[in-house]
Amino acid sequence: MSARSVHRALSMSVISCIAVVLWIAGLYCPTAFGSEKVVPEIRHMKSGHDRKAQPPRSGDEQLNSDFVVIKYDNAGKRQWLKRYDGPGRGDDWITASAVDGKGNIYVTGASWGGENIGYEYATIKYDGTGKRLWVRRHAGGIPNAIGLDEKRNVYVGGERGVVKYNSAGKLQWSIPCEAQMMTVHKNGAVSIAYGEYDEENYTEFSILRHYDNEGVYQWEIKWGDECLFGTSPTAIASDSEGNIYIAEYTYDDCDWYWGFAFVTKYASENKKMKWSASCGSWISDIEIDKDFNVYITGQEIYTMDDESIVQSEDFSTYGTWKLDKNGNRLWERYSKIKDIGLWDIATDISIDNSGNVLVSGINQGYNEKYNYKTIKYNSNGDWQWSRTYETIGESYVDAMELDQKGNVFIAGTTAGGELVGDRFLTVNYDIDGNEQWVDIYKDTKTKRTDVAKDLKMDNRGNVFVSGYSIVRHKRK
Repeated sequence: MSARSVHRALSMSVISCIAVVLWIAGLYCPTAFGSEKVVPEIRHMKSGHDRKAQPPRSGDEQLNSDFVVIKYDNAGKRQWLKRYDGPGRGDDWITASAVDGKGNIYVTGASWGGENIGYEYATIKYDGTGKRLWVRRHAGGIPNAIGLDEKRNVYVGGERGVVKYNSAGKLQWSIPCEAQMMTVHKNGAVSIAYGEYDEENYTEFSILRHYDNEGVYQWEIKWGDECLFGTSPTAIASDSEGNIYIAEYTYDDCDWYWGFAFVTKYASENKKMKWSASCGSWISDIEIDKDFNVYITGQEIYTMDDESIVQSEDFSTYGTWKLDKNGNRLWERYSKIKDIGLWDIATDISIDNSGNVLVSGINQGYNEKYNYKTIKYNSNGDWQWSRTYETIGESYVDAMELDQKGNVFIAGTTAGGELVGDRFLTVNYDIDGNEQWVDIYKDTKTKRTDVAKDLKMDNRGNVFVSGYSIVRHKRK
């Protein structure tokens, strides 16, 4: 047995002991396999697309990026396109967006404020016609998430804190805390999660922190182990009763490539852990339905050390799990790959009004190129259809949404090569998986890089795709 296998076996023994203790205490619900929307960098992905990544620097100081927001109707016709170039005329890129019940779109991202300021949060509200209602800037580096409460207050979380505005853009409060990911409760309470690295012990801890609707600190929980492994949060969600669902990735201290994932449910009022369940190797996204069932998607990674699999290369499949409100596993499903050594990486999950489950992400083909891949299951986990959208270059999914009828809308970025550059790629399927429309957006003036970061829909079925475009202007 290799040294790596021995270390893995020892780590699993310790993890198994911890799991048994938790199980006896009634706090752990094991599944058959050991184991955003806000999505952090995926360290162990063989090829990945970091949604928060800064636009690539070409070495040309006159090339910088601007916010881009595009609105489509349900049939794919562009309604309007808006740009934003911050006061520093440097890099500005969107990281997240949200839509309210009146069809207003809110986008946030990092924006260069000038040499003496650096990057700031920039948050913009547009109405349904594309009219810019307000812009707010806040010192704080790069924002990671945006959310709304039931009164349409706006919450932005990121590297250096959480900021709350009312719907008119008036600052309500700000708190200095790192928010790698964030979920906003309907009453305006905020839960954030982030990873904290311990340099002395060379390990990483996960921290979940909760604030009330006035921004007052309530409690926090910290996980981690100094000896064998660290943890990192990967997705967070909340339900209508205020429960918090946090997904984490746990890895051993010698090899960040291998690990397992789990999701834990907490009560927001007293931080009581209700249950914890393991789910595959990596969790990318979590959704909660009206009955408080929990839907999880991510990766199941198979490595060369797995003695049950004869292979020459590591590979992964989509992993999708449905749990009931008590954390009991109802079903689990894995995507089928065409060949060993290929990678399926699920990034987004959505539930339609009939309880059908849609999972989207990227699929590595025989030519090692990544394409969009979408799978639909019914509420019992029965496979309905699978679709792959192939382009000339590599493509990465950044977001997926469903309309009221269950039609599927997916946005991301496709590479066009050195002559064309990256482009927005938006694809729409109907409920049966039939392709309805495709739009590839490329700035015809700059002919450089255009990268989609998010997709949101209003209650009329309109589609908002946001990201950034590389343009030529010299930063201040």
